[in-house]
Amino acid sequence: MGIGQCSRETGRIDWQGRSVHVKSFPISVDVNAIEAMVESPRIRRWVRGIRRHVDRRDQILGISVDRADYTKGLLPRLDAMKEFYTLYPQYREHVTYLQIVVPSRTEVAEYRRFYEQVEKKTQEVNQRFATNGWKPIITLPHSLDRPRLMGLFRAADFAVVSSLVDGMNLVAKEFVAAQVDKRGVLLLSETTGAANELEHESFPINPLDPEGFANTLHEALSISADERADRISAMRKHLEEHTIYDWMADIFLTLKMAAQSYV
Repeated sequence: MGIGQCSRETGRIDWQGRSVHVKSFPISVDVNAIEAMVESPRIRRWVRGIRRHVDRRDQILGISVDRADYTKGLLPRLDAMKEFYTLYPQYREHVTYLQIVVPSRTEVAEYRRFYEQVEKKTQEVNQRFATNGWKPIITLPHSLDRPRLMGLFRAADFAVVSSLVDGMNLVAKEFVAAQVDKRGVLLLSETTGAANELEHESFPINPLDPEGFANTLHEALSISADERADRISAMRKHLEEHTIYDWMADIFLTLKMAAQSYV
């Protein structure tokens, strides 16, 4: 190879007489710790209470968790939910979407304005579709402690990760790890790093295509319970084989091999 040449296949770059090897290390989560969390007596009771409320009202529960940051695709996602309730009116009064939106960098005026835009658009969707006793979108403007958040992931029927760009997005993996009952489906932005690992069993979405997003959500909610379980099981198997400890081991092994190559 000459100066400045590179190979995507091998991850090798030759530059000014040096060879540089590039490798990705997809970070993961502690699957066993999350499973233990959602199986604890306190969180099991929390989940049962949520599911009793959801099932009694014949509801489907969706969830998303984000900082109030423009990169997370919050405004396009709300456009997509508006499109969903418009195109599929049969889901009105049946699909409730819980968005946890934690204010971020509130000392910056631009971020405060962005959060206000999210609030305004949420209100617009609710005003258009809400009925007596039902509101399509519920917002929690604060974070939850980790056990209860994992419990919500366990209780949910679907999760949405619609970042405009994300290096990985561990929320997607946390949702999968918490889904010990295998009831939920994952809608995952094509522009997240996690999509490279979970694309075959999740439902890929383009966060900037509201109609396509809405159609994909309809498709995800239409599959059988068996297919839901199969998809979640496959993703859980991948996480169990690629935990955060495997991630660390891979990094150290690569460093060791690199050091040995220079001996």
